[in-house]
Amino acid sequence: MDNLLFRYRSNKYRFIQKLPLIIIISCLFLTTKTSDAQENQKDTGKYAETKESSLGRELISVTQETQYLNKKLKYFKNIILHQNKTQTELKRQIASLEEKNTALEKENATLESMLSIQAVDLRKPELIKADEKNLNKVINLNLGFAYGIKGQIKEAIVEYEMALRYDPDNKDIHYNLGYLLSKDNKYIQAIEEYKKALTGLPQDREVYYNLAIIYAIYLKDSRTAQQYYQKFLTVPLTEIHLVPSQKEPIQRN
Repeated sequence: MDNLLFRYRSNKYRFIQKLPLIIIISCLFLTTKTSDAQENQKDTGKYAETKESSLGRELISVTQETQYLNKKLKYFKNIILHQNKTQTELKRQIASLEEKNTALEKENATLESMLSIQAVDLRKPELIKADEKNLNKVINLNLGFAYGIKGQIKEAIVEYEMALRYDPDNKDIHYNLGYLLSKDNKYIQAIEEYKKALTGLPQDREVYYNLAIIYAIYLKDSRTAQQYYQKFLTVPLTEIHLVPSQKEPIQRN
């Protein structure tokens, strides 16, 4: 019994002696575990940080690429918009040119029709008996007509203007004076005299025709020329002095 007790005490003593070593080893083991855990935590944190940084860079890259693609898309949209505007403008210009071309064709056709007709140059003075009251007027009318036939335009104008002093409402005098003034390149004055020659009778066709010629050829006002030519066409042909022209049509500048 004593022997067993001795052995127990000896073993207990040896255990006590080894206890610090056991504690130290346990502490080292725990320290190692803690260190490993901390290292694992650090690795996990680094991985997470690395992964987050990689995702951030990828996000930045995708954002930049998106911005670039949006700029290109906007650029191409602007090109398409510009092309559409250009096409619209070209269509408008083509339509405008076609309209002008149609108007010119109509104007040329009207002018060709106008130039196929020739009006009487001067109206002959009426055969009236000269007396003390109308002697001067008859002289002026005859001289004006004679000068006009010979091509002495300025002298003829003077005579017809003097004749108007004696007979200011004479339509034939206004007509002849309008004709002579147009020959003298005084187109505005000629127009005024032609308008004074209008009577509301068929002979107004000559006036409308000459007005149309002045506006079309000399004043380059095709719209007004066509208006007067239409009036010329609507007046009845009774007692008219207009005949088809045997001359070549006048070419416009």
